[in-house]
Amino acid sequence: MSTSEDPKTSKSEKRNNMLTGLGVGAALGVVFWSALDGLFPFPLDLFAGIGMGIIIGYTLGRRPLMSMRYPANIIRRLLLSGALFVFASVVYFYLLDLDFEYPTQYMITLIAIIPAILLVMAIGSAIRSLDELQRHIQTEGIAIAFGGTAIVVFVIFIFETAGMPNPTWGLMLLIMTFMWLIGKLWTVWRYR
Repeated sequence: MSTSEDPKTSKSEKRNNMLTGLGVGAALGVVFWSALDGLFPFPLDLFAGIGMGIIIGYTLGRRPLMSMRYPANIIRRLLLSGALFVFASVVYFYLLDLDFEYPTQYMITLIAIIPAILLVMAIGSAIRSLDELQRHIQTEGIAIAFGGTAIVVFVIFIFETAGMPNPTWGLMLLIMTFMWLIGKLWTVWRYR
């Protein structure tokens, strides 16, 4: 065994991490491809995404990516469900532009809804796998995020009644995620 290999990570674990990286990379490649809108030839942005995914997959088994102590299989599940969610969202928006009839449009929404549910379930199972203190930190972070998001929604409602244009509700996901990060950092700081 060479000195560059990590003795703690088995070959099957490294293979699984690399496959996860490829899945995440493929999703990143699709996002790059749709975001760059033909700026580069098609395979170049897809391969750039896959390359980034390989780097992510390689680092999975080498060192922890997050301060929470998730097992590698939980991290792989989170990354793959997140990649599926991103990929399904891109496909959904592409199909939405094709102007299907209304019954078909409702069925197309399942393309985005089902991966979103899978992502939430993966996050829930990841939190369940933590020890008691880490689970408490996550739960308190989520509670702070709920309160912070409720305040932001109320402020938007107040501005909306004063004549401000309606915001895109997809922005709420970013606000909620940002609030969760703030809540988690605050809670970690309190328990340090």
